[in-house]
Amino acid sequence: METPDHDTPARPIRRRGKRTLTPAMMAARDELATPALAWPEKYDVLKVLGALPRAMGLTRAAWHLLIRMVEKTPAESWLMTGTPFIYAHNATLMGWTGLSLSSLRRAMRELTEARLLVACDGRNGQRGRRWQGEGGEKQVGFNLASLRYRWPQLLNLLEDERRRRSHVAFLRDAIADLNDRVRVLAEACDDLATAMEAARLLRLRLRTENLDRLGEYHDRLKELWHQVRTRPRPVDNPVQSSPGTVRKSAQCTPKMAPMGATSGTHYTESKNNQPSDVVVVAAKGRNRIETMRRAGHDDPDDDNPLREHSALGGFKGTAMFYLTICPA
Repeated sequence: METPDHDTPARPIRRRGKRTLTPAMMAARDELATPALAWPEKYDVLKVLGALPRAMGLTRAAWHLLIRMVEKTPAESWLMTGTPFIYAHNATLMGWTGLSLSSLRRAMRELTEARLLVACDGRNGQRGRRWQGEGGEKQVGFNLASLRYRWPQLLNLLEDERRRRSHVAFLRDAIADLNDRVRVLAEACDDLATAMEAARLLRLRLRTENLDRLGEYHDRLKELWHQVRTRPRPVDNPVQSSPGTVRKSAQCTPKMAPMGATSGTHYTESKNNQPSDVVVVAAKGRNRIETMRRAGHDDPDDDNPLREHSALGGFKGTAMFYLTICPA
């Protein structure tokens, strides 16, 4: 068994929790000391990042983590007098994004390699607070000011993405238009296989945004159209040269009859012959209340002499009710 040579210089001891800096990370850290290229606002950054889920070349986890970190920064920190900074532990970042610790580390490594943020670690790689060092107070966390230096590149990516999406929409519409003509000719020639192939390509166009693949679908539909166009058609089912035009004949013209006296609805001759019944809901006259109050005095069996001297006229009320109505 061979023993290692003690004269060979050993590898430098790497402290636990210390982040390994790559040339891209050091370049992103050094450019923070230079003037920024632009000063975008917080919501402008969110709008641009949200429109570039694939054009930035990031994984889904890294893209989602970057957006969540920008959302958690205050809007005032994106002004010229502020610095967008995130003070967050790994547990906090995992709670924001729902990522595991290993996925979070990979996403953070990807963002730092892309120079979209700068990780500012304290002693032993700790984060989540300000650390009072020898040179004064030091911020510990993630500096998002690197997005100010990437802002012109992000705007160029946004323009390219808009052009790509418009091209994708144009190819999809062209495939749909060509599919209609192919299927009309195929059904006229009783070619079920060609019609089904055209329908399959029509469905596949919505499942991809790759321009090359959409171009292949369009070329395949053009081949089908040329094949079915040169195919002889049956005599009993003639088809015009332009399938989009509709033949105007007596069979296509619907028969219209004038509206008679017994057919249709004549709103101008309708009459309201229903009688209007008037329902009397209350007595009329100024003495309505007095008549209702004296209705109970018509009982000949009730000859109580105290009723006439009572202020309530025989109303059976409590003492509290009497004091409320007739205060002293």
